[in-house]
Amino acid sequence: MNLDVFSTPLSVFNLPTAHLDVFSTPLSVFNLPTAYLDVFSTPLSVFNLPTAHLDVFSTPLSVFNLPTAHLDVFSTSLSVFNLPTAHLDVFSTPLSVFNLSTAHLDVFSTPLSVFNLSTAYLDVFSTPLSVFNLSTVYLDVFSISLSVFNLPTAHLDIFSTFSRCRDERRALSTDVYLQMRRGSSHIRGMDLTPKPLTAFWLRIRYLSVC
Repeated sequence: MNLDVFSTPLSVFNLPTAHLDVFSTPLSVFNLPTAYLDVFSTPLSVFNLPTAHLDVFSTPLSVFNLPTAHLDVFSTSLSVFNLPTAHLDVFSTPLSVFNLSTAHLDVFSTPLSVFNLSTAYLDVFSTPLSVFNLSTVYLDVFSISLSVFNLPTAHLDIFSTFSRCRDERRALSTDVYLQMRRGSSHIRGMDLTPKPLTAFWLRIRYLSVC
């Protein structure tokens, strides 16, 4: 099935396989075992959905009981694996993901790899990204706001790239040490946000050209 929708709502029930193109109308899909969705020429692949309700383009995207999902949004690949329960809001709305055992998130062509997430609340598309209870994290961030909580307790906002050139491969790498500074956070002596932080290490590695 191949569906193109422009100005009318599309409701699809009990689809074994679907290919959906959506522009500015809500898309509601229930009980999809397998689905392939194209959003703004960006593929959205969702596999093994027992129950799903999807609203896109300025409407919330809610996905429940996802065992495996691969989502590509606005030319940015979002790969989420082994989701027992998930609620996802995209396109200038909050993206909330709960009970992530393993996740690889790419936001605005910037890879975000997060491992061992017990609970996470993620906001993307020029909105803060909040992550809770991270045991291990590898983040690449260029110009989007990043908020991380409970590492064991921390709040950070990174609005620009803090890195330096390394070796002939033109790989950029920065080791960031964050610690409490009387209500201020510092990255290499730079005051980023007035919020207090608990000390931890965050490595940010960039593979872009110097």
